[in-house]
Amino acid sequence: MTTPRFAFQRAMPVLHVAEMGRSLAFWRDRRGFAASTWGEPPTFAIGQRGTLTVALAVVPRAEIVRCSTWAAYLYVPDADAVQGELAAQGLVIEPPETRDYACRDFTVDDPDGNAIGIGHVQSPDALGPGLSSRVGRDAHAAAPAARAVAEVPRSGGCQCGAVRFSSSRLGRASFCHCRMCQKAFAGPGGALVTVHDLAWTRGAPRYFHSSNVVRRGFCGDCGTPLTFETRGAIDVAIAAFDDPAALAPAIELDRAHRIPWVDTLGLLPVPEGDEIASKAAWYAGIVSHQHPDHDTGAWPPAPERGP
Repeated sequence: MTTPRFAFQRAMPVLHVAEMGRSLAFWRDRRGFAASTWGEPPTFAIGQRGTLTVALAVVPRAEIVRCSTWAAYLYVPDADAVQGELAAQGLVIEPPETRDYACRDFTVDDPDGNAIGIGHVQSPDALGPGLSSRVGRDAHAAAPAARAVAEVPRSGGCQCGAVRFSSSRLGRASFCHCRMCQKAFAGPGGALVTVHDLAWTRGAPRYFHSSNVVRRGFCGDCGTPLTFETRGAIDVAIAAFDDPAALAPAIELDRAHRIPWVDTLGLLPVPEGDEIASKAAWYAGIVSHQHPDHDTGAWPPAPERGP
C-alpha cells in the first residue's frame, strides 16, 4: 500500500435540512456559530465556531434520511461546559457520560432530527480522538483465529419463547455496572455482547427508551431483557443466548457504580447436607414453561391429546 503524497487537514460534515431559517436559528442564534450563506433565499450555509465547521444544505423534506447514528460529531475542549451552556438556554439535555471509547460526550438533535454528538477526548490518542481504546476490542479487529471463534451461528431468545434471534458475527462482550443496567436487568448489572448481524427469527421486541441515546429491547410477553441499542450499535444480553457460557465478558464498564456485594459472591456459603436434599425434592416438582435453549418449530408445544 502506497502512502498518499497529500494530507487531509479537516473534515466538514454536511447536514441536510428542510428549512434554512430554522436551522440557522439552531446553529447560529442558539449555538453561537458564525454563518455564511449562499442563495436567496439561502440554500447552503457554512457555520464556524472556533475550529468547528458545519455545513447546511437544503433538500426536500421527503428526501431527508434520518441516520441511526450521529450525523456529525463535534470535538470540543470540555463537553460538560458545552452541555451547561446549552442547558442554560433552556434545552433539556442529559449530562455527558464517560464512554468506553475514551471520550466524554452527549447527544443533541437538530430541528431536522440529525443527531449531533458533542464530546471531548479524555486521554492522548495516537490514532485520533477516541480510536486507540477500540483497537483489539472488537472481534473483527482481532487476529484471524479469534475472528473464527466469533463467527459461529448462535441463537437465543426470551424466557417464554415469543421472541427469538440469531447472529454469527459478535463483537466484544462486556459487563456493565451502571445504574440503568442494574434497573433494566433487575440485577447487579448487565452482561452484553455487541452483535453485528442481529436477525429476529420469531417475533420482535418491544422497546423502552431509557435515555435520549439508548433504547432497550425486551419481550412484551414475559419481560426478558434482550437488547441495549445506541445510534449505530446493538448489544444483546448474554444470558439470552442459548449458550451463554461461551460468551465471557472481556471488560467491565462503569465499575465505579458496582454494587459492593458483587465482589463477594464467590465467597458465600453453599447449601449442604439436608438442605441440598430439600432443594432437590422441591426442584423435582417443578414443571418448566421456559423455552428450551435451542430453536423450535413452534412454541409452546401443542397439548397432548387424551385417548
